[in-house]
Amino acid sequence: MEDLSAPSPGFARPPEGVQENWGAARRFLVSAPLNKAPAAGATLTETAYVRLREDILRGRLAPGEKLRIEWLRESYDIGASPLREALSRLATSGLVLAKGQQGFYVAQVSIPQLLDITKARVWAQTLAIRAAIVQGDRDWEARILAATHRLGRMGANDDPVDWETQHSDFHATLISACGSQHLINHCAQLQDLSDRYRWVSIRKAASRDTHAEHIALKDAVLARDKATTERLIHDHFVETTRIIIANDPSTQDEAEALIGKLKAEIRSALE
Repeated sequence: MEDLSAPSPGFARPPEGVQENWGAARRFLVSAPLNKAPAAGATLTETAYVRLREDILRGRLAPGEKLRIEWLRESYDIGASPLREALSRLATSGLVLAKGQQGFYVAQVSIPQLLDITKARVWAQTLAIRAAIVQGDRDWEARILAATHRLGRMGANDDPVDWETQHSDFHATLISACGSQHLINHCAQLQDLSDRYRWVSIRKAASRDTHAEHIALKDAVLARDKATTERLIHDHFVETTRIIIANDPSTQDEAEALIGKLKAEIRSALE
């Protein structure tokens, strides 16, 4: 298989800064072997879907990379038909691109796409958390406390994949009482798309206190303070995007302008 530190030929390369960070991310993540053990009770299609999704989100499969069925069969020890079905499902979620007779490719990354994902994610999460604050009960509050505790126990020496799992669970728990499974699923899909950029960026902001951000968000939600919760959600998601853009040489000079425009578009739709 070709060198996976770069996208496949014929596809636009990731933004310059993202591309540089991608090499570092790839070297870090590719050392983890692809898990070949089927999940208990899962169909082959479901097993293939879960493994492919995980490897795309965690960066083991690079943006723009062609997903050759023969190589995937050997790597995942799964037949061609389940793999094709799994890739078709991933194409509907935006993680994979199906190009007619040319086959399947990992979806590319770009700064305009990141801005659009962030905007949609803030809008969806805001609507979901508004409903959850109104409808959430004591069990929901207990789940939030437990998710915050688990995330807070993750240290600098813990597996980054484990941190991401707990981080996703924290945000999912906040909206779990919104009363709409479709909205929850939509938020989860947007988080998947957003998390790809987190790995490619290698979390440049070493000084950012994300734990404090999560604690403040937990406190506002449990206090049923809608205004503060919404402000914190907006700041939390937008700051991650700002860090990625500010560390991309192709956009760092216009980072503040891009983020200012993003914030204005977010506010205008929620007022």
